[in-house]
Amino acid sequence: EDPLSGSLIIKYLQDSKIVEEEFDLVVLAMGVKPPKAAGELARVTGINLNEYGFAHTKPLDPIQTSRAGVFVAGAFQG
Repeated sequence: EDPLSGSLIIKYLQDSKIVEEEFDLVVLAMGVKPPKAAGELARVTGINLNEYGFAHTKPLDPIQTSRAGVFVAGAFQG
């Protein structure tokens, strides 16, 4: 943290060089990939996948798949 501004100072590697930047907010999160067997699981259960390879769900109903009665959670959800 910068003692004067209170901004967060982050150092990271970019193109083999150490870069230092200041930010107001930093969120540390891991990227997630769909399971390797997602395509086969979707085929067997009869549900659609979204453009990223996860189970396709509705924005306001994130566990309901494209097939009635089939619900998702966890890594297959997104």
